[in-house]
Amino acid sequence: ISYKEWLRTIDVLIVDDLQFLQGKTLQHEFGHTLNSLIDAGRQIIIAADRPPSQQEGIDERIRSRLSGGLCLELKPFDDDLRLRVVQARVSSARKLHPNIDIPSTVISYIASAVKTNGRDLEGAINRLIAHSTLTHTKLTVKSAEAAISDLIRMREPKRVKVEEILKLVSSHYNVSR
Repeated sequence: ISYKEWLRTIDVLIVDDLQFLQGKTLQHEFGHTLNSLIDAGRQIIIAADRPPSQQEGIDERIRSRLSGGLCLELKPFDDDLRLRVVQARVSSARKLHPNIDIPSTVISYIASAVKTNGRDLEGAINRLIAHSTLTHTKLTVKSAEAAISDLIRMREPKRVKVEEILKLVSSHYNVSR
């Protein structure tokens, strides 16, 4: 059985960063795979930086197929969700590293300081685990600050470019640039 045939028999397909799916042949095959999975009643989860209708580099048939599904915008984590994510990750880490001690003050600090995204939260916890494991020292808020300082530094706001404005406005009003 070929990879292409096997892929079209899976129960769930999860694709991250759809906007990077480039190439006519690749998109053509991806479209056939989508159709096969949808026709077979399989589950498909696609993540992208914008909705299907705004995916300019993606084949129209793929955009159309994806627009027929449920589209949700994921908002940044709120304080409570960040805290629960950190607590869950620390709980999982304790199963692998029973001797690790991450005090609740450090957990609260990480959840309040790392506001960018889930990957940065995961990275912060991994750094704390590594720091604790390698140095055999008790974690404190001060040592946590040092371990994750690059994750919490003030990031310069993204500058909007004229080209991006043109692209968004022309897409919204369905006119050429």
